Amino acid sequence: MSRSLGIPVKLLHEAAGHVVTVELKSGELYRGSMIECEDNWNCQLENITYTAKVIRFFPRLPSPSSWFSPNEN
Repeated sequence: MSRSLGIPVKLLHEAAGHVVTVELKSGELYRGSMIECEDNWNCQLENITYTAKVIRFFPRLPSPSSWFSPNEN
């Protein structure tokens, strides 16, 4: 049984020597020049720029009907 590489892995190897962006499942981004990569997708980058995941939190506001008291004049 011969083992051949799939197209995505071949494309990954073609990216060696180019600037790439790697996004992890956690949302973190690494951008840099790919030195080398392995068939199991381990990659070595140099001159990287790290970008942390941006978490946007919007607090829930009370309903508009509770903004004003009906007893105020």
